Amino acid sequence: MSSKILRTTLVAGLTSLNTAVAAETDWQVWTATETRHVLRSEPPGRQLAVKVGAARNERVSFQILVRSAVPLPGVRVEAGPLPGPRGKVLGTTNAGLYRQHQLRLDTGTYRNDAFKRDWYPDPLIPFEHPMRGEMLTGARLRAVPFDLPANETHGFWVDLYVPTNAAAGDYRGVYRVATARQSRNQRRGKRRPIWIR
Repeated sequence: MSSKILRTTLVAGLTSLNTAVAAETDWQVWTATETRHVLRSEPPGRQLAVKVGAARNERVSFQILVRSAVPLPGVRVEAGPLPGPRGKVLGTTNAGLYRQHQLRLDTGTYRNDAFKRDWYPDPLIPFEHPMRGEMLTGARLRAVPFDLPANETHGFWVDLYVPTNAAAGDYRGVYRVATARQSRNQRRGKRRPIWIR
């Protein structure tokens, strides 16, 4: 196995709400690469640039977070292919997508001085059955579509697998955050990139 690191760059455009809904709401999307709990009460971040690197046969993860001033029905994340050097592509099957379910915690441990009472993301609900690769149905908790409540931060986890035959280099593509009210591939008239490197 080569020790070269693959630099994966993902340009993620955000699919928008339609013009009427965009005028009545201010929904925000941002990312986090660290494996920290982004709490329900946290305000929107500004990070759209995500820098990750992985060797062949490794996984690398990041979070996509969403918050809105009004409820947004049917929020989902759509993965796109990541074309790279020499015609190689990290396909959508290389991305595991999960919605972060939240649990209310009122008591911290004696080791956590920074504990704050809030809703913490902990269990990850997969978009697809891990063995069969089909959308989950009949489960008590559903990953997508997700109805985003007003003034709450909720997140999605992306687990990107780099296969053993991937060529070293940059891979770029588009992921989208969409809602049931979408009508165009834009957000307030423009696309907002999320860079993963």
